[in-house]
Amino acid sequence: MTVLVIDIGSSSIRASEVSLVDLMPRFIAQVPTKQLSPAPGIVEIDTVGLKRAILEVAEAAIADAGSRLESIAIASQRASAILWDKASNKCWPTGISWQDLRTASTCLMWRSQGLELAPNETATKYVELLRTTEGQIAQPALGTIDSFAVSVLTKGELHISDITNAATTGLISYDGGGYDLQRIDKLGIDHSFLPKLVEPKGTMGVATALSRPLPITALIGDQQASMIGQGCVTPGSAKLTLGTGAMLDLYVGEKRPGFERKGEFGCFPIAIDRNDSVLTWGIEAIGLSAGSCIEWMASSFGLANSVEASEAMSLRANPNDQSIFVPSLAGQGPPKWDFGARGAFFGMGRGTGANELFQAAFRGIAHMSMDLLESAEADGNLEIQRLMVDGKMTTNSEMVKHLAAATGLPILLSKSVEATTLGAGLLGLIGMGELAGLDEVASLDLPATAIEVSEPRGSQKQLQSRQAWRAARDETMGEIPALSMVSF
Repeated sequence: MTVLVIDIGSSSIRASEVSLVDLMPRFIAQVPTKQLSPAPGIVEIDTVGLKRAILEVAEAAIADAGSRLESIAIASQRASAILWDKASNKCWPTGISWQDLRTASTCLMWRSQGLELAPNETATKYVELLRTTEGQIAQPALGTIDSFAVSVLTKGELHISDITNAATTGLISYDGGGYDLQRIDKLGIDHSFLPKLVEPKGTMGVATALSRPLPITALIGDQQASMIGQGCVTPGSAKLTLGTGAMLDLYVGEKRPGFERKGEFGCFPIAIDRNDSVLTWGIEAIGLSAGSCIEWMASSFGLANSVEASEAMSLRANPNDQSIFVPSLAGQGPPKWDFGARGAFFGMGRGTGANELFQAAFRGIAHMSMDLLESAEADGNLEIQRLMVDGKMTTNSEMVKHLAAATGLPILLSKSVEATTLGAGLLGLIGMGELAGLDEVASLDLPATAIEVSEPRGSQKQLQSRQAWRAARDETMGEIPALSMVSF
């Protein structure tokens, strides 16, 4: 059996096919999507273009793979907000991206009234869409990207969302069993505007908008899909995705993390799967800048002809140069969360050149990633023994080398750079009955390359490097006091 995976990211939509034959997704097509940023802090989604791209990439896959495809799985970026009309199935031209910060002041207002909300959650984005379109939509339907994609593919017949996406809205009850109706009422959102909640896998409906209608058998958030794609489905297993930012996710199990919104060390609870009424939980730690720092160095300063050239330059760097970069271009995440922190280089000397600066950047991103790992361990009360990694940055050998040095842990490098695609495909196969569940995923021999470490965690050299990193990191905090005061 083969699943068509539609992976909806911030800048493009990819279509691939996944089967159990070799557990390596086969890429088929990619269509770019447009994000609009008309003002600082404002990031909007071209929903008309997104709708067109979803259909275009799906049809390209059908034309390529034909009868091999037996179902559809959708993986998507989480927490973005889209509004459409149930009556006409026409979408409002602009949605609000998960990256958008326009509702930050609104969140502070609600906080003063005892309602904890964050601008990177969907709740206040929904309220903003309803406020700015009042009276212009006959039958409003609100949804995250997964919900919108299903509506597009089913010609508006289905208005659903899975728990892994819905859990990022800020509208779900503490136990994850359904919507928090009291919170929704306080925000003034009509219950009928929200999607029905479903399990991440199982036959949900049929994509009748396509030339070859296929059943939709999986919906899942991108990071949860990446966990499944790397076999992180047992307590204590963890993965790190290094892309524009960094996302570390730790599998906890059926017991919910003991904090409602954010742990003492800055991590968030996430839902990974649901079987009937039983949820499985994880903990997520977010690094705000990773690959974006390398892009910034290459483009803004002309230090390299391309991002790809940074690997070769770092390889030529003097290994004895101890300079380090703190990648806080957009603030810091766990363990201390400081939106007012800013990036900086430390320890530079006359011998520090462009090669050494890239080495310093990879070293800093690696140490930031270790911050995420340590924070997840502390908030989850679990010890991580090895780390699975994926994402575009992991194709860079220098990044992986410095990650192994900073963590002191064995690294399993996913052979599928986009483990998200594989994970969504495996979930789609579970939804079709081809796999029994995540327990069977745990037993699969998922393709990965082992990266061993020369200085294990706890060695004197590893501890000294961590101490030097923390001193540099803390120096960059509080650079913009007004932003440092923002706390969610």
